[in-house]
Amino acid sequence: MWLTIQLAVGLVVPAGLLRLFGRGPSDLGLGLGNRLGMRWAGISALAAVPFGAVLAHGGQDQGWTPQFDGRYAVELLAMIPEHFLIVGVMVAVLLPARRLPRPAPAPRIDRRGWAGLVMWLGFGWPRGDGDAGSIASWLGVAPHGWCGLLAMIVSATLFATVHIGKGNPLELALSLPGGMILAYATLRTGSIWPMIVAHWSMNVIPQMYFLLMR
Repeated sequence: MWLTIQLAVGLVVPAGLLRLFGRGPSDLGLGLGNRLGMRWAGISALAAVPFGAVLAHGGQDQGWTPQFDGRYAVELLAMIPEHFLIVGVMVAVLLPARRLPRPAPAPRIDRRGWAGLVMWLGFGWPRGDGDAGSIASWLGVAPHGWCGLLAMIVSATLFATVHIGKGNPLELALSLPGGMILAYATLRTGSIWPMIVAHWSMNVIPQMYFLLMR
């Protein structure tokens, strides 16, 4: 029942309302994204390994126990409407076109070393005429202007608000910068799915640590 309400309020109802204004699923982040999003999802899953260890050790000190049960599975599925509403819809409606942009293309790598790695991650390319030195251009959000930054800030604030009351202070402290990353990645990839995979990793891996430590 709780999951049904979450899906209705966070996914079905807003998608239906925005459909009346000519916005389809891919305009709001339900598209599959692109190769860049797949890279970020994989890197996030790897980053979740040390993060999960820290989170699990802190939780063990507070007497937490693993939650691999039906309710935990529902909580993971509930992240889909949460991301759709807070990240996909919120970022889309705050942009000038009121829709998420097309996914940023994965750049062609013509350098080696750290510079090549940065380009492989989608930063520092492409740069438009007249703004080659700007941070917004380097991050790939220059075409959206201040609206893109505002959309990321509002989305991240709402994401952090959802995490108020969490038992682990580290999780709460990281929710605001984490929300900025989620919004930024959705803005670049045009999809909520890569960061849903990342969010799942950040939740499942600490639970696996709990089981191992027990």
